[in-house]
Amino acid sequence: MFFYLLTALIVVPAIEVVLILKVSVIGWGNTFAVIVLTGIAGSWLARRQGARAWRGIQESLAAGRVPTTEALDALLIFAAGLVLLTPGFVTDALGFLLLIPVTRGLFRAWLVRHFKNRTNVKMQFGPQFGAPPFGGAQYPQQPMDDGVIDVESRPVEDDQLNSG
Repeated sequence: MFFYLLTALIVVPAIEVVLILKVSVIGWGNTFAVIVLTGIAGSWLARRQGARAWRGIQESLAAGRVPTTEALDALLIFAAGLVLLTPGFVTDALGFLLLIPVTRGLFRAWLVRHFKNRTNVKMQFGPQFGAPPFGGAQYPQQPMDDGVIDVESRPVEDDQLNSG
């Protein structure tokens, strides 16, 4: 996780600065205009795609289906809008890739695979290595019996039931 934060907060802005300096050979005004125009175009596209994703979620819910694909699309479109509003060429390229349905599908498939693998690892290896999460009770060390509960019965009269 630290590596991802380091990359997002230090490496990407450094690359953005270098690219902006390289592109500035066309002039600072033109470079600034390109950055602003891609941000405006990207936010407009993200708004349109987001509305389409929202309609897809509503249609899935109306049909009685869980809108997993549509919800992931909406999340990716939201992420695209965020990175498109961030000035720079690398973030703009990533944002536009997230807005294109074909490449968004690739990102969506990667996300599903990534979270499925993380979930399987947590489910298979989580509880065996100590206390369960959130301070719950320890798992029993002895296997439980076969579920048979042995009780003794006694007859109950009707007047005992009514009295109390």
